[in-house]
Amino acid sequence: GGDGTVSWVLSALDQITQEPAFKDIPMPPVAMIPLGTGNDLGRVFGWAQARGWGLESSIVNCGKVLRDVECASVSRLDRWSIQFNEGKKKSTRIMNNYFGVGVDAKVALDVHHMREAHPEWFISQAGNKLWYTGLGAGELFN
Repeated sequence: GGDGTVSWVLSALDQITQEPAFKDIPMPPVAMIPLGTGNDLGRVFGWAQARGWGLESSIVNCGKVLRDVECASVSRLDRWSIQFNEGKKKSTRIMNNYFGVGVDAKVALDVHHMREAHPEWFISQAGNKLWYTGLGAGELFN
């Protein structure tokens, strides 16, 4: 998957490593395969291209994917933990890599809602980027 899948995996690992039996075990490296909408995180780490894996076709070269993952270097990801206190209710949010609070966040949320409502409209990275571009341009002119 893409950025969202990586965030989900890291959150699951965060929960597991909080368990007493796993407290002293370091966080394992996580590899990503660029199957997401925009692959911003993959681009930051140099994994946004398919690298000849066959992801654009129906025949994926799993051997090449695994060899590339095995030979890859480990990079650290900036992650922020923010705690919210609303009276007696407390919650924690973890952000990976970057976050947005303006037009970019609004467009990302609109794309997310549209993708949930109409997944059949989001079938290619190029098409997905066009949705971001169109909705972003619309926000600029509103």
